[in-house]
Amino acid sequence: MAHSPKSLLSSKFVPDFPDGEWNNVLSGKSVNLDTVFSTAKPSKMIATHGDWVTTWGITSRAVMFAFPHREGELDSYCDYITGYLAAIHNNFHSKVLKLNKSIHKYVGSIQDTELSDFNKFRYLKAQHLHVGGVSSELNTHPKEKVIPKSEWRSSEPCCNWNCNTCDLQASRCRYHHVCQICKGNHHKGDCSHKEGHT
Repeated sequence: MAHSPKSLLSSKFVPDFPDGEWNNVLSGKSVNLDTVFSTAKPSKMIATHGDWVTTWGITSRAVMFAFPHREGELDSYCDYITGYLAAIHNNFHSKVLKLNKSIHKYVGSIQDTELSDFNKFRYLKAQHLHVGGVSSELNTHPKEKVIPKSEWRSSEPCCNWNCNTCDLQASRCRYHHVCQICKGNHHKGDCSHKEGHT
């Protein structure tokens, strides 16, 4: 049963939590994690894995204080988001944080979905994390600048590109996207000189 704001906030055990977000907790609406984070880091927004984990811990304590039965749901959701943050390069953590916001907005707008109902978020995951998703940036490396050829670290061919595993555009890779055998504009597997190459 939900606590009234008055009885909740008058408890001596109430967690430290932004007053303006308690109503969202009690009404089941989306909590603004950036607001929660800014109480610890004024004028800051969540930008890193550590920021999110810290803020989620504060938010979870507040939610569980009001709704103890949600502990399993909140723990599962923490594992869900931190799993993506751990698996994805730091340059793309903003995508995961946007996914997190979209999930909270979705769950807060309806009554029959919990944060642990991950199957219901598959379309949101596709929008934010998959290449070509409607919310993904056209530039898939927003924090990387184009490196002029004169500043490349090496004149050697890119081994990853030759093995079809380099995920960088040629203008952003530290190595040349050319054949390792003949320096032509094709992968080494397609090179006509490969039979005589040792």
